[in-house]
Amino acid sequence: MKKKIIYTSVLFIALIATLFIYNDLHSRNYSNVSNENVVQKSKRRAIKVKINNKQFNAHLNKSIAAQELYRRLPQSLDFNDLSPDFDEKIGDLNKKINIKGMSKGDDPKPGDIGYWSPQPRIVLYFGDVGYWEGIHVIGSFDKADKNRAIRTIQSQKSNFNVKILRR
Repeated sequence: MKKKIIYTSVLFIALIATLFIYNDLHSRNYSNVSNENVVQKSKRRAIKVKINNKQFNAHLNKSIAAQELYRRLPQSLDFNDLSPDFDEKIGDLNKKINIKGMSKGDDPKPGDIGYWSPQPRIVLYFGDVGYWEGIHVIGSFDKADKNRAIRTIQSQKSNFNVKILRR
């Protein structure tokens, strides 16, 4: 009987210790992401994106890449299709942007503005492309302009110019 109580107590203590360790590891893996998202949403930079004769309001987040792009504004970039199979348009930058401290990849949504780090490119998303390493979401179109911006980006069939300006 005494052995049974000791055995049960040891199992209970091991279970509690496992739960504490799991909780600690889980919170370490995800705490930086949620804190970063809170910071990004609270200190965004207002920009204007001009596509042909249409202007859209957007914001860049607080990531290091977004802030570096903001310092380089205004930018005038020629955009085109990466491929007809991708729901995005790409515009090449003349110089890489720092991504130190950012995640390896991201899952942009329609209306997001991204940076493709393997080549220095700004990416405008009009569809869901899924998660890719090398993609970094650096901003998004404002809610009031989002759907109109998505339709305009999607409708561009050949090379087109985009101006990104401070607001």
